[in-house]
Amino acid sequence: MIFINMSVIIPLPVNRERIGGRYVSPTDLKLMNSVNTELMNEIIENYVQIYKISPDATTTNIYGESAENGKVYYPGVEISALIEHPDTTNQDEGFGPDRIKVVKFRFHEGMCQEAGIYPEVGDMITWDDQYFEIENVVQEQHLGGQYSKSFSIICDTHTTKLGRLNVQERPKQ
Repeated sequence: MIFINMSVIIPLPVNRERIGGRYVSPTDLKLMNSVNTELMNEIIENYVQIYKISPDATTTNIYGESAENGKVYYPGVEISALIEHPDTTNQDEGFGPDRIKVVKFRFHEGMCQEAGIYPEVGDMITWDDQYFEIENVVQEQHLGGQYSKSFSIICDTHTTKLGRLNVQERPKQ
């Protein structure tokens, strides 16, 4: 019989660049980026507009909340995304039904860098003639386990009412 003493654990030095991903070279990363960019722009073609909050133009009250004028946003930037949208649900709280739609927008990080935009909590996304407020941003997909090779940005959003945005809807043609 062989007995192993589990009470003694010797920590090994950790090199984060090499664990689990020594086989993803810069050439592999470049190939994956070009294939995914072409796939999202030329085949899937789901374009959304991202509106960043303008903190300098938005006035706040003493609690840090936006004042009566509402939030002010920079002009939108169009970018391609993968969109996951389950069915819309209705919620009735006694004042009439509210339609709730929770959507996940997945962005390619390289395309976001090229467009000069990084989605953050509180930003707005327009898609399918609706406005979605970003409530969570996840950026934890690392190719080959290498932290320096982040690949995607996933935004959890929910629909927001047009009246909260202080914008006028464009006339439909």
